[in-house]
Amino acid sequence: MSDTPNAVEATPPDPLADARAALTAPEQKRAGGSLVLLISLLLFAVTAGDGGLAHVVVVIGVILLHELGHLFGMWLFGYKDLRIFFIPFFGGAASGRKAGAAGWQQVIVLFLGPVPGVVVGGVLAVVNLAVQEPLLGDVAGTMFLINAFNLIPLSPLDGGRIFELALFRRHWLLDAAFSLLCAAGLAGLGVLGVRVLFFVAALQVMALPARIRFRRAVAELTRRVGPLPADPGALSDETISALRSEAERLHPGSGVAIVEARLRMVRALWEELAARPLGALGAVLALAAWSACVLVCLVGGIAHTVLGGAARDGRIIAMVDDESPDLAPAQAHYDAECRERSPDDVRHDIACRRLAASLHHRRGDDAAAQAELEPVAAIEIPELAVGLAAALEQLERLEANGTTPTEHRRAHLLRAAEVYDRFASEEEAAAARAAAAKLE
Repeated sequence: MSDTPNAVEATPPDPLADARAALTAPEQKRAGGSLVLLISLLLFAVTAGDGGLAHVVVVIGVILLHELGHLFGMWLFGYKDLRIFFIPFFGGAASGRKAGAAGWQQVIVLFLGPVPGVVVGGVLAVVNLAVQEPLLGDVAGTMFLINAFNLIPLSPLDGGRIFELALFRRHWLLDAAFSLLCAAGLAGLGVLGVRVLFFVAALQVMALPARIRFRRAVAELTRRVGPLPADPGALSDETISALRSEAERLHPGSGVAIVEARLRMVRALWEELAARPLGALGAVLALAAWSACVLVCLVGGIAHTVLGGAARDGRIIAMVDDESPDLAPAQAHYDAECRERSPDDVRHDIACRRLAASLHHRRGDDAAAQAELEPVAAIEIPELAVGLAAALEQLERLEANGTTPTEHRRAHLLRAAEVYDRFASEEEAAAARAAAAKLE
């Protein structure tokens, strides 16, 4: 029986038309940006560690400022579909889309994450020297730490992506080698304690084969069709055919999912070829700006730690000789400054031990005061001379009220005299020696 008159003949697929449609169709905006931000923020807060609620809030605020900087840069350069989200155990990210974004625009977007944080951190550190507010100091220190971490030249961190754009996107072999180096570097940071970076490094290694294939396809297309216009409507059929051919090589086979992946790859290849890479001058300027940011972070962070720590320890020592019957101010100061001290910060540890000993002494518990100060006698760090000698003298005074052997007390005074003599003032050294002589 012949075909019926009403039968509709199936239209054969036209791969070229499908590829052009994929390039020219407006991209759909992703839904649920606010919900993603909220859920990811809650997950990050739960996994942010045990530094206390105030510190978790500080970390979230610093990361949010960092990502808002990226988002502002994207908005400035006309990116679409902007969003921010947090990554549990790791940090945050900002994303947006712009076909054919120039290399210099991408670099500026990357710098607008850490630069505002470094500037704000520097301002807060200077203000904190005057007001001496522990929370303000914590915010400033966290600003320096998080933004310095992001400037490490390991992709996917901002510093690594700046290096990619400036140096390693120029050849697929350089790009592959840099990706491997980044994975090794991230694994090294994981060994040092940032365990989540093991997972990031593993993902980077797993994605490397697909990355190499993509970069090689871009290199081949650059050789064949050269840089492409930012308007997909201006592409010739020959160019679209070349894009489709490379996409087919990257995603061989058939089936709806494969065809859709192939069309997405056509668009990804066009976006890469439409983006103008950094020139030699742009690369030099980008690396110079990166170096300046790193230097400011290091100098600012070290200065904040040293000056802020000295000011903090000075406040603690000022409470040591307070003989007021009201212990509440000194106890509150100890709770705020010393409860979470690190034994690695020896100068701070000595100051806190001296304040704890003073509080025990004022409560009439000289045994507890001596026990607090006794470890100080074993410290061998000349740079801490003044604090060390003062602590030893304080220990000797406490021992004088008890039954500690005279020779033990005299040894403490002589050590105090020695460190005063070498690193502090001659008068204090002479006073300590005279006190030791009285015990002979």
